[in-house]
Amino acid sequence: MNELYFYGNENADVTPADKRYSAVGDPRRLYGLLSRIWCSYTCAPRLREGWSRENITLGQCSITAFLAQDIFGGEVRGILRPGGNYHCYNVVDGCVFDLTSEQFGDEVLDYSDNPVQLREVHFAKEEKRQRYEYLRHELDCLLELEERLMTINVVCGLPVSVSGQKRDITMIPFTGDAEGSLFSGSVVGSGIDTQTFEKDGTCRLSARYMLSGEDAEGRGCKIFVENNSAPDGSLSPSVVTDSPMLADWEGAPLTAHIEPTEKGVRVRIYRSL
Repeated sequence: MNELYFYGNENADVTPADKRYSAVGDPRRLYGLLSRIWCSYTCAPRLREGWSRENITLGQCSITAFLAQDIFGGEVRGILRPGGNYHCYNVVDGCVFDLTSEQFGDEVLDYSDNPVQLREVHFAKEEKRQRYEYLRHELDCLLELEERLMTINVVCGLPVSVSGQKRDITMIPFTGDAEGSLFSGSVVGSGIDTQTFEKDGTCRLSARYMLSGEDAEGRGCKIFVENNSAPDGSLSPSVVTDSPMLADWEGAPLTAHIEPTEKGVRVRIYRSL
């Protein structure tokens, strides 16, 4: 695979419309950055078995195209594929580029007169929205727009549920461990993830747990984490800690991303810089 090849790369000279991403420069630079992030998790689930480091763009098209739209503006368009799915690419001020075209090898795609793709349609699939959020968070970390504070590897226990007249409640106990450059530790006892399902189909999540471990200075400390979901599905954690070194985590603008694992979930907590 040619490290700098994608459809339209020769003329991909558009610059970021969002000045927060001025360091990205152009789509060629974005391709290089995303090459460090694309992984089996960001691949579409139906294609995940075929993903490899030798075919890193497989199953990455829609989340990549919408992230590129965030940065450069323009439109996301889609090429109808066998099976009814759309392969997404970008059009910005007449410049056409497809950051994930390598997955098709020598196949020639038709980039003319294809329909506009809407993120609200694509992200109606929660797993796709989650993959997009992960890609965006990790790009922001590479660009030092965000800092990943820690990753919590959660092992879920057996859920307990009750169905009421207006809503259903599920409570999931969990254990786990936390790792990061500034803190490492484990969940004290068990945490609780409370999931509230309204009759209109909306869902709210609220997880609370205590971590005990050491900060980067070797000082024993605890961190209380409360992680609540917003109506759009995004997660907003807040923390309380007795570590002087980590005191600036309290009140900081934090976000989180959840990735399913075999035994539970992996929670990554980020801070905006």
